[in-house]
Amino acid sequence: SQSSRARRRIIGMGNSGLNNTTRWGSASALLLALALFSPATAGATDVSGAINADTTWTVAGSPWVMTSDVVVNTGFTLTLEPGAVVHGRSGARLTIRGEMIAEGSSNTPIVFRGENQAPGAWGGILFDANSSTSLSYVTITDAIDGIEINAPNREVQSFSNVTISGFSSYGIELVGTRGSATFSHLDIDAEGSNSGTGIRSLEQGVNAGAPIKVDHGWIRNARYGIYSQNSHYELDHVIFSGNTDGVYHRSTVSSTAWRMVAEFCTFYGNVDAIEQLRSSSFSYQTYMSVSYSIFGQNGYVIRDGSSSNYRLPVQAYDHNLEWGNTVFSTTTVTRTADLQYNGLLADPENGDFEPTDRSPARYWGPDDPALTLGAVPHDGAPTGAGVHGFHYENIQFAALSQTEVTGDLVVAPGTTVNFQPGAELIISRGDVMAGGLDSDLVEIRVEGTLEADGTISRPVKFGSGEDVPARADWYGIVIPSNSQAFNVAQVDIGHARRGVSLYANDHIVAGSTIHDCSEAAVWVEGGTPEV
Repeated sequence: SQSSRARRRIIGMGNSGLNNTTRWGSASALLLALALFSPATAGATDVSGAINADTTWTVAGSPWVMTSDVVVNTGFTLTLEPGAVVHGRSGARLTIRGEMIAEGSSNTPIVFRGENQAPGAWGGILFDANSSTSLSYVTITDAIDGIEINAPNREVQSFSNVTISGFSSYGIELVGTRGSATFSHLDIDAEGSNSGTGIRSLEQGVNAGAPIKVDHGWIRNARYGIYSQNSHYELDHVIFSGNTDGVYHRSTVSSTAWRMVAEFCTFYGNVDAIEQLRSSSFSYQTYMSVSYSIFGQNGYVIRDGSSSNYRLPVQAYDHNLEWGNTVFSTTTVTRTADLQYNGLLADPENGDFEPTDRSPARYWGPDDPALTLGAVPHDGAPTGAGVHGFHYENIQFAALSQTEVTGDLVVAPGTTVNFQPGAELIISRGDVMAGGLDSDLVEIRVEGTLEADGTISRPVKFGSGEDVPARADWYGIVIPSNSQAFNVAQVDIGHARRGVSLYANDHIVAGSTIHDCSEAAVWVEGGTPEV
């Protein structure tokens, strides 16, 4: 299905970097479904109590049914074979004080679920202080808390390709001072729980050094995607969607500035993408840095929940893309190299957050998928019909062609758009890109090269597509200071707000007819252009 394809792209279920963000075999989805929904069989193995010897839970013995609490004591190892299935009865919890090794594969994941499949049907997995573990390709569902870690220690605890869903309280809870953890290729779905939290960390510790890291993941449908209190975080290629708060970052002690660093993340459809606050003291500090990320269709991009006297500035906010958000910020944010256009994602409503070929998210690295803004690199998804969006490859409009334009058309640096004699752009009122100098009007923005080779009998036309054209039906052609070339001859421009806008450059506008514009035929700000 399209949604499962999207999930494969986002989570990756692999550990070799960006190229693996697109791969998780459909066979694993089938195996996972069979593991989750197959009833207990005659071969079920009941387990409870203390484990005081090295133990293996095999596929052959599955499902392993925890009839009550199971505790792996210090000095002993519990190993689960790839494909093993564990069922937990009401309240039963698996506590690791020694070591647990649960290393599945993309085709044979290890599955923990409730014997009765409902949120909170069993207790989940607790990793006690000084325990060690390696979890990979593991699915945990129906728990109260999927994973709880006391005094986490990344040196002896590894979590990758872990899927957690259907929990009643927390997907992951981290408790204890000076702890740190790394989660890679993490998939957490609270499934719309009003109280469920994807990851919660409390009191990481006075002057704690190492951050909690999430490297590639998707956290969705939660009250809080991440609830961070007095903790350091580094987020890299993580999607937050459908949460009340994508990230909630709070300081209640004065020992340090608690860091929240997000790079290449996607925040879509959250009430608050990011909320930060401090309790009522100026000595409580947070440090917020957000870069190379996408914010689409959120309520707030960054909301400061502190009282007005205690609001905190955002220390760094650069190279981000925003559109469709109700409010940008309630605190001081200095935008650097920001883009505000429709992100043109593949199908975000169905979980496909890949920027398509004409997405502005590719602007800073159109030839390098690793530089695509947001959590999912561009991997060839097409924008589809139309010519709106950012063009990173040369395009030519054929002689006598007529092309409808419904949103901003941006010619990116290094790109040439060419119009042959008689070519015509028919421009709609409104702007599906919701960006540019006027988010309600289409503009043709030229940062690369525009060539329009009209003739007296066949001029190149840029005009309104309305049945009754009016002044300011569209914005006009915008030539910014970084435009590389603007070569036009025998061009007809009509019914714009500003026919041609020239910003701090010396381009030439000649041999053209510009008419019925509401503000100016040619608008000049700086530079020495020739008209």
